[in-house]
Amino acid sequence: MCAENAFYKARIEAATCNDCLASREGAAEEIGIDRTRLARVELGSIAL
Repeated sequence: MCAENAFYKARIEAATCNDCLASREGAAEEIGIDRTRLARVELGSIAL
């Protein structure tokens, strides 16, 4: 489950200071990766 993933938790926590990180799309743009890759990382399907 995504809610248990450390990367997801870190993004949600960081979103309290940076609204761009509240969505996967915004976070992916901020860090320079594809949003589907970020989704897979947060779901534990692949590693960064």
